[in-house]
Amino acid sequence: MKRKILSLFLCSVMLAVAACGCGVDNNSEPDSTADSVGATENLSEGFDWEKVKQDITFEGKKIDFPFCVNDLGKGYEMDYIYDSLFEEKCCDGAVVKVNDDGSEEKVCYLFFDGITAEEYTDDTKCTRISNPESLTVQGIGKGATLEEAEKIFGTPYKSNDIFFYYLSKTGTERIELRCDKNTKEVKNIEITLNFKEY
Repeated sequence: MKRKILSLFLCSVMLAVAACGCGVDNNSEPDSTADSVGATENLSEGFDWEKVKQDITFEGKKIDFPFCVNDLGKGYEMDYIYDSLFEEKCCDGAVVKVNDDGSEEKVCYLFFDGITAEEYTDDTKCTRISNPESLTVQGIGKGATLEEAEKIFGTPYKSNDIFFYYLSKTGTERIELRCDKNTKEVKNIEITLNFKEY
């Protein structure tokens, strides 16, 4: 019995010593990445959101981000709005442009954090936009190259053959580019505020 108690005591001492950081060089420089983006891949310095958000266009018009459907002007309306299947108090929907002949075309998808579909109004500011055709950020939009994007957004912190993800310096804004697998030209751009890595 005494041997078991002594073994447990020695184990607890060893764990305590390890937890205290025994053997760490206190004169070494702090890790500059320790407080950055967290558990992400290929960390980069990130882009300056305050600068980037000054040049966002939608359908050829400059917009402030975040924005609401009413900010888009006459002819734009929410086609539908649904509660998210994946997040609590989050909803999303498609925005349509009503043409002069009465026909409608989907122009983007908007996402709203912190509200349900029932609480949504056309004055609610979006927290994410995805648009395949007419959204540009600092001139980067459909048809832009990855080289052009990296001059504005830096190195993607995560990517694969199609998707390239860029984070702001604070890690709270994300720009996602979906590109053609062969040409690496941008096909779709998405902006997310209050970004969280799941």
